[in-house]
Amino acid sequence: MPIEECAPVEYYNKMFRADANHCRSPAFVERNKALLKLIKSEKFTHIFEFACASGLLAEMFCELHPECHEYFATDFSSEAIGLARRYTTNYSSINALVSDITKTYPNFDWPAYDLVVSTSLEHLPKGCDLDIIKNIEPGTSVLFSLTTFSLPDSASHPHPYPSDTYIYDRFKEHIDIKKLVYYEPLKVFLLYGVKT
Repeated sequence: MPIEECAPVEYYNKMFRADANHCRSPAFVERNKALLKLIKSEKFTHIFEFACASGLLAEMFCELHPECHEYFATDFSSEAIGLARRYTTNYSSINALVSDITKTYPNFDWPAYDLVVSTSLEHLPKGCDLDIIKNIEPGTSVLFSLTTFSLPDSASHPHPYPSDTYIYDRFKEHIDIKKLVYYEPLKVFLLYGVKT
């Protein structure tokens, strides 16, 4: 299946320039609380988050998990990473870097991380999610928020995850799903699992 295109980086740079708090609304804070609740009893020291936007989840994770030694957060939008760096200055464990996961995943140092996180898989080109997941080291935990809908400008959500059945079928060969919860306020599924 060919990889469908996603919105160009300038789309996201423009969005973050227009509204520095776009991904920091109370709705996103509450979604992140629900996502982090899935792993509240777990301990992780080396975290990788791709498509991190302005770093809200990184901040919230490190606040709740002081055992975190390294939280490596990437996004292909330089505007988003600029905001992430600004918002996360109080956390020495967070390193935010401009990087496009759709280009770097084959050569990424996956074994260095015990948790891989993303709340933006729907923003990636369709098909790229599995390409990335296949490269994650077996035994690594994963934590995802999966949007169930497309937007009118479907380039920014080229790959929705419409149902729990779709998610189980899509990931069954690659992730042992431990928890899958539907979060109604944002119409997303929250997934915690382990790469097989």
